[in-house]
Amino acid sequence: MILERNISNKKVFTLSEKTTLLNVFYLFEITCTQDLSKFYFIGSDLSTNKIRYNEFLLDVSLFVLNGSYTYKIYEQASNTNLDVLLTGALIENGRIKVIGETNNISVFESTQTIKVFND
Repeated sequence: MILERNISNKKVFTLSEKTTLLNVFYLFEITCTQDLSKFYFIGSDLSTNKIRYNEFLLDVSLFVLNGSYTYKIYEQASNTNLDVLLTGALIENGRIKVIGETNNISVFESTQTIKVFND
């Protein structure tokens, strides 16, 4: 899956076919493959036909770096829990590639002092 910065990123999944809970919420676990940092969010299913597909708007601003990520989606009964250990089953996993220009500009500033010793 490719996510592009500065555009709306609605993505479709087929989570319902593996979901066992009736009133389900989906916890997304995102892992950056570059630095192994993780973040979590509960996706709001925008689908008009949840039995056939599940549609989510993914906020690319949460992805700090461009590049590769992995995702895992868990089912759960809670609409607030962000702890994977308290969820139900792992429903889907996959890969994400984030592309486009970032608004984060890293600037390195350093003050160096050079001492010169003359003989």
